[in-house]
Amino acid sequence: MKYFRKITKNERLISSIMLLSLLNLLFPQSAISQEIQYSYTQQLKTSSIILNNYWPNQEKPVNTDYQYLPIAGERKARKVFHLTVTAYSSTVDQCDSDPFTTASGKKVRDGIIAYNYLPFGTKVRFPDIFPGKVFVVEDRLRAGASIYLADIWVPTREEALQWGAKTVKIEVL
Repeated sequence: MKYFRKITKNERLISSIMLLSLLNLLFPQSAISQEIQYSYTQQLKTSSIILNNYWPNQEKPVNTDYQYLPIAGERKARKVFHLTVTAYSSTVDQCDSDPFTTASGKKVRDGIIAYNYLPFGTKVRFPDIFPGKVFVVEDRLRAGASIYLADIWVPTREEALQWGAKTVKIEVL
């Protein structure tokens, strides 16, 4: 007890400042997020002023506290090529013993394709056949399938037979 000394108020303040400085060095995203939050509030105030000046002699909108979100443009394709697309349904003779589970472990649904040469989760489009619809690679074909072959999942075997095989343009997003 003889060598125990009291920590003064100034030493506590200095140690807490040093600790905060160390945390900002180790985790800079917290300091950055404070700057972003400040700039966002400034933009929000500016947009509110702009909206109020936009309708000077007319009736103003009911709620001008929010900021309009920009409309996203159409995603550009990273790669475009042609391949043969067939269709498959969830039957044991077309799939393995668990036909309702894809190779990625997810349940089958509309918008899934099977393709061996793109990673799971890759989004693709077939603009000539399905304009505006985005498909996701969640399944695989048999081993050794051609790079120019993909399968689209359809709910029934009749739809798969009716689809047949089509050579279409694919856009990798």
